[in-house]
Amino acid sequence: MWRTQKGKSFSFEVGEGRSRGTEKSFRDRILEVLAEQLGSSVLNAQPSQTAPDFCFQLPGMDHPAIVELKIGDPELPLPSSTLSQVRLMMESIRQTGVSPTAIVVTNYQVYPSQKEELESNGIKLVTVSPKAGMAKIVEEIKSAAGGVVEIGGGAATTTV
Repeated sequence: MWRTQKGKSFSFEVGEGRSRGTEKSFRDRILEVLAEQLGSSVLNAQPSQTAPDFCFQLPGMDHPAIVELKIGDPELPLPSSTLSQVRLMMESIRQTGVSPTAIVVTNYQVYPSQKEELESNGIKLVTVSPKAGMAKIVEEIKSAAGGVVEIGGGAATTTV
């Protein structure tokens, strides 16, 4: 319980990265839609300090994809710790004999030097906006993972 200078009190709970209100955060919506859209392709990551936010392996892919969400104030730059964090996750997973595709999904501003640094370390970058449809965001993530993406729900596909 906290008190303001005017004597009003309020309290809050610290969650596990999840919003407490009736409206879900942008981050939570992305995770929810990924889980719904990818269904049986979702892999359970071993809980640890280096576990990714999301892990999946699409049919036909010979390796899993790990997704790290960096969602916050879009006016701010991508946190400088992102590269180190993702490299640590990748190394942890590689020790199990698996070589994952790492994907950073962010709404932060990404400087050209940050983008180059991520790409030179084999990390794919997907920049998103809350204005983008969730289906489009999932398509971009699947594409970054190297999966086949259906365009417009029709028969046309593209492999990235």
